[in-house]
Amino acid sequence: MLDIHSKEVVGASLEGWLAHAGDANDAWHLRYFVIREDVLFCFNDEFGTARGAISLLGFKVRSAEDEIKEKCAIKLYHMLDGRAHFLVAPDKDSAHNWIRALSKSTMPRWGSTILRPSMGSIQSMAVDSLDEGTPALVL
Repeated sequence: MLDIHSKEVVGASLEGWLAHAGDANDAWHLRYFVIREDVLFCFNDEFGTARGAISLLGFKVRSAEDEIKEKCAIKLYHMLDGRAHFLVAPDKDSAHNWIRALSKSTMPRWGSTILRPSMGSIQSMAVDSLDEGTPALVL
C-alpha cells in the first residue's frame, strides 16, 4: 500500500465510490477513487490509506456496458500495453462524470506538476511513489 491517505489528496477533480474489477471476469470490489491531475488513486474507504495509484497518461476511457453487461460500466485501458480496469458507477450521471474526468486526466497538461517546460524542452517529473516498483492499482 502507498502511504497516502485519501484526505491528503488535495485538489481532486473527482472522487467517490465505484465498483472495480481488474478484468471483465474478476470479482467486483467497492472502492473509493480519487482523481488528481493525471493520477487515479484507489482506497478501501474514504478515510484510508491508498491501495494503489496509476498514472492515467496513455489510457483511453469509454463506456463498457456492452462488454461486461453492467449498467454504468466504464473501461479504462492502456493504448500501448493493453492493461484494462473496469469500473461501475452507481448511476448514469455519475458514470458520465467519471468518464469525462478520467478522459481529461489521460492527457498531459502544461503547468501541471507532471510536465513543465525546462530549458527549451519538456522535462518529465515522475512522481516517486508511482515508479515501476510500485504496484499499479493492486485492488
